[in-house]
Amino acid sequence: MATKTKTPGSTNSAPDKTLEGKFSEALDLVEQKHYDKAIAALEALQLEAGKHGMIAMARSARNYIMALQSRTQKEAETLTNPELAAQLFLNRGAADEALALLDRALKTHDQDARLFYLKATAHAQKDEAEAASEAIRQAVSLNQDFLHQFRLERDFDRVRSSAPFVALGLE
Repeated sequence: MATKTKTPGSTNSAPDKTLEGKFSEALDLVEQKHYDKAIAALEALQLEAGKHGMIAMARSARNYIMALQSRTQKEAETLTNPELAAQLFLNRGAADEALALLDRALKTHDQDARLFYLKATAHAQKDEAEAASEAIRQAVSLNQDFLHQFRLERDFDRVRSSAPFVALGLE
C-alpha cells in the first residue's frame, strides 16, 4: 500500500496534484492578461481548495483574486475617469503615463478643457514648453477659468518664461 504525502493544509495528495495544476493554469491566464478568466479559475480553485481543507492554497487563490480585482478596477476607472487617472499620474510625476492616457481621452473628448489643461501640465513637467503652451492655449480657449489656474500652478514655473509661453501672452 502506497503512503500519501501531505502538504501543509491538505488532507490527501490526489487533490493536491489536481489543484496545483489548476493553480498553475490560473497563473498562466494571469500572465496572458486574461484577467476575467483568471479570476473565475481562481474563485473555483479557492472553493475547491477550501472543501479539501487546503487553507494555504485557498488563501493564496484569494490573494490573487483580490489583486486582480484591484487591477481591473483601476483599469476600468482609468477608462471611465481619465481626468482623475491623469491627475494621479501627474501627482506621482509620471508625465509620460498621463500623456498617453490624455491623448487617448482627447480623441473622444476633444472639447474638454480640463483634459487639455492636464496635458499642458504633463508637458510642463517634462520641460516641453512648446507642447505645454499649445495645450494650455487650447484649455484656455475652451474655458477661461484655466488661465487663473495656470498662473498659480507651480508645474509651469520652469516653462512659463519660455518663448512659446511669452508668445501666448498669458501672463
